[in-house]
Amino acid sequence: MKKTAWVTLLLILAASLISGCAGHRAAPAQPLEFSPANIPAGQYEAKIDNFQVIIDASMSMGTFNQRDLKTAKNFAATLNRSIPSDLELTAGLRTFGHSDRQSSKLTELVYGMSPYSQGDFTQGLNKIKYAGGNSPLGAALTEAGKDLAGLSGNSAILVVSDGMQMETAPAAAKKIKGEMGDRLCIYTVAIGNDPAGLSLLEKVAQAGECGSATTAAALTSQANMRNFVESVFLTPRTAAPAPAPAPAAPAPAPRVELTLYIHFDFDSAAIRPEHQSELQKAADFLRNNPQIPQIILAGHTCHIGPEAYNQGLSERRANAVRKALTEQYGIDGRRLVARGYGETQPIADNNTREGREKNRRVELQTP
Repeated sequence: MKKTAWVTLLLILAASLISGCAGHRAAPAQPLEFSPANIPAGQYEAKIDNFQVIIDASMSMGTFNQRDLKTAKNFAATLNRSIPSDLELTAGLRTFGHSDRQSSKLTELVYGMSPYSQGDFTQGLNKIKYAGGNSPLGAALTEAGKDLAGLSGNSAILVVSDGMQMETAPAAAKKIKGEMGDRLCIYTVAIGNDPAGLSLLEKVAQAGECGSATTAAALTSQANMRNFVESVFLTPRTAAPAPAPAPAAPAPAPRVELTLYIHFDFDSAAIRPEHQSELQKAADFLRNNPQIPQIILAGHTCHIGPEAYNQGLSERRANAVRKALTEQYGIDGRRLVARGYGETQPIADNNTREGREKNRRVELQTP
């Protein structure tokens, strides 16, 4: 065979290999950037007492010039800047995987557990420099459970990972949830869009029962970062009750609650005409109960479509209801908290048409 023919054949083979790799996982040129939420001190109280962020520093996070590890660190840094400074929390930062240049341990606590400080958290984050090794998320979760076990109050674990090659993690999450019970919620933030990784991280979050699974791509905006911080860390601050004039305290007023559902057509955020009566009920409830500061407008979708798209669709649905209540019914927008949960919280079977119709909804409810 002539030399030119050999060269041509080698070029074809090389192009085929490159195309195959690109088809497996496309690589954006730069790591994701995030916008910190501006949450002033004094508006919220902490709904948890302790938290630990677990960052994946395994080999798969180091591909494409450590792009995914940089994305994970960017997210953690922005989360750190978004947590109100007046919250009294105990915090920690843990890694797993590791290049030999980073650590010889499967998992390592690089900050905490100690009283939360944004500066100390940043110093811990700056220690994470290299990715490498396997993906022992199960071991990291087990150690996180030990870190939190001796602390009082409620705790949250936030896993930031691509979810790849860590099959023991859901079982480890289920075990520490069984040990800590209602005192623990688990949240996962997926780096990248590998289907197997997304599925595994959803299982880890589901094992925590009261947490949620989302993606880093869904949290790049300031509004979504604020919603995430509120869902994990915060509850609205309520005014202290006035002292009773008599020695005997009056019996507490019965709790007034609201739960309404507005359903949507497939891939739509338009409110159906028949749901105007539900909007009227919500408006009347707020007018008749001025003591209730806010209601939650929780948007949801069925499971059809990419997770990131469904996250955005659920937010558009929640904001459509918020807009209708403010513009059509004159409700103060500060009393309406719109949040999107994508496909993560179904109330019916997504494998049936009827179930999917029920899951395409906005729930109006008191906190």
